[in-house]
Amino acid sequence: MKIEAFEILFGIKAYQIAGGSLGSSHAITFLIEGEGNSVNEAFDFVKKIKGEPPLRLPPRNCIACKFKICPSNRNPE
Repeated sequence: MKIEAFEILFGIKAYQIAGGSLGSSHAITFLIEGEGNSVNEAFDFVKKIKGEPPLRLPPRNCIACKFKICPSNRNPE
């Protein structure tokens, strides 16, 4: 999850304060708090990856899938 990533990667707290979507485009706004340098590093990182295309999973064979929770949001039944 995105919020935990801030703590794991930068040692700061993050709170989702807004979010929305339009079609397949999604936006989330975070409030982040922590030590100055860590906050700056996190902010710079987010600016760097902003606008990157979403990761796409390759097509799966649902019948042979070993995942308990579908990573492709498919229901093989």
